[in-house]
Amino acid sequence: MAMAKHTKRTPLTRDRVLRAAMKLADEGGIKAVSMRKIAQELGVEAMSLYNHVRSKDEIIDGIVDLVATEIDLAPTGGDWKEAMRRRVISAHEQLLEHPWAANLWMSGQTVGSARMLYADAVLRGFREAGFPEGLTYHAFHVIQSHLMGFTLYVSSFDFDVEELAQLAGLSVDYVLRLEQGRAQHPSAQVVGSLARALQLSRAERDELYRSAGLLPPQDATIHTHVPPGVQRLTARLADVPIGVFSADWSLVWWNAMWCALHGDPETLPVSERNLARAVFGDGPAHAALRPFRSERADDAFAASIVADLRHAVSRYPADVQLARLVEDLRTASPAFAHYWATATASQHTSDRKAVEHPEVGDIVLDCDVLVVPGADLRMVTYTAAAGSSDAGKLDLLRVTGGRTSPTRP
Repeated sequence: MAMAKHTKRTPLTRDRVLRAAMKLADEGGIKAVSMRKIAQELGVEAMSLYNHVRSKDEIIDGIVDLVATEIDLAPTGGDWKEAMRRRVISAHEQLLEHPWAANLWMSGQTVGSARMLYADAVLRGFREAGFPEGLTYHAFHVIQSHLMGFTLYVSSFDFDVEELAQLAGLSVDYVLRLEQGRAQHPSAQVVGSLARALQLSRAERDELYRSAGLLPPQDATIHTHVPPGVQRLTARLADVPIGVFSADWSLVWWNAMWCALHGDPETLPVSERNLARAVFGDGPAHAALRPFRSERADDAFAASIVADLRHAVSRYPADVQLARLVEDLRTASPAFAHYWATATASQHTSDRKAVEHPEVGDIVLDCDVLVVPGADLRMVTYTAAAGSSDAGKLDLLRVTGGRTSPTRP
């Protein structure tokens, strides 16, 4: 009687489990990694994985460490600058090869032996070059911040240059020079605009600031970062004019319908994209403000803006730009100075506004101010009753973009 042939199965090991998990992450992102999918990839039962790893968290830590094993650590003893360059470029290339890894690398999970070897090589390189201990510490973190920030920027760069420039409110030429390294030392406003356009998380945004040699926004200053979730929500409401404002009423995000209704904010300097300057100032923001009438008394609307700024000053006493804004408006506007001195309590409620539009004439819309919890942002929306003549005017603006004839200066 013939004996049945048995195919010899490759023994299951921790390394095979981790490499299968890495393959899944490379193909579908870190969310594609699960015990069930790893088992399917290896042709085994899911429970057998636990003979080699304790949990999914251990697998995640392990595959990040696998990425670190692929980094060229470069030998010491020669040109320390060239060796440091080799290490960092190799780390950048490997993190791009596994685009899910950069976020996990800096998220504070367990540090494996390969990552420790990489850190040791970088630190040893600085020490052998003669760096004192304190400077070695700072140099290491500067290198890491630049590495992670630039890697996240490149890996998130799925826009073409023109689209990114448009979303960030920057010139195409400037974005090209940034990408190519010909433009250096971007301002905090530019970095913030890029972070919003790329829809970075707060951790990613902070790394982008550090890679540009800037301190991330601190809790003592006003946040202008628009969380990715808010950006996705507003993207789903593309037929509604939406503007997102920070605590000092600076416009930090807007959609195409906002431009169609109110004019394109990109025509203004960044410092002038502020509602308080538009209402009370005497500069470009005020000149660009399209006339409107409010169902509430106009002075109630103005008082609510000033009341918001007073609250912002109490929450962000160290914010230099906010202090400058208040000082400028107190000097330029008697009305602002009056509201500031009287400290009139006011709050935003739903309002009905008639905007004098140069293309469609007066358009009456419901204006709502929605607060974004945990972000100190305000989302301002304009809607019209379905089937109304004002809804028809909004539809026309949606088609024409508000540019059926030359815009006024």
